[in-house]
Amino acid sequence: MMADRVGSPPASEETPSSFQPWAIGLVSALGAAVLLGVPLAYFMYRRGAAAGRLSQGQPGAGGRIGPVDDQASWDENYSRLLHFRTERVVATIPKPSSEMPAGIHLVARGGLLVVRSVDPAGPYGSRGITTGMAVTRICGVAVDGKTPCPEVVAIIREAEGSVTVEAEAPGDLRGWLEGQRRLHARSGLERERAEKLIDAGVLPRPEDDGKGELNMPESSLDNV
Repeated sequence: MMADRVGSPPASEETPSSFQPWAIGLVSALGAAVLLGVPLAYFMYRRGAAAGRLSQGQPGAGGRIGPVDDQASWDENYSRLLHFRTERVVATIPKPSSEMPAGIHLVARGGLLVVRSVDPAGPYGSRGITTGMAVTRICGVAVDGKTPCPEVVAIIREAEGSVTVEAEAPGDLRGWLEGQRRLHARSGLERERAEKLIDAGVLPRPEDDGKGELNMPESSLDNV
């Protein structure tokens, strides 16, 4: 019996696993999710990007070409257009004095000289200059970055006989109008919108030669 005990190999002991079965299952599930999720996410991204390109640059429903505003954004920009009445204006009045003030209030804002208010009964009130416009030149002098007082006051004081103010509507509105013109040229603008812009003087009428300037005539909005 002693020989049997000595000659017999010792029973093998199993090494316990350092991971519990549930942990192994969790790791496996996460690995499978990653392997399946990455290709799926890439596919959805490519699909969304293609849809975006189609809506912005390719012919879509109704034959539209280029970015098309939603109705709320379009109505907002159109209302601003009716407020400003013109994209650019050049107005000349007699040199202001204490007896006949200019009736226009300018403020420096973001490096621009902006019209804060205009007296409707004043000399500039009937010449197309509107609240919110940016003044670009006074008497031929560029005024970007200048302050109403004393720099602009000095320009006006040095004027002889009359004062000419050049102003324009905000840049984002002018950019929007350019986009509408491009859409119209490519037959990508809805008929109702095109008719409104034609009535506003922004687009040429069908019988016009198509060489209209960016300026809108002041009387073009009287019947809108």
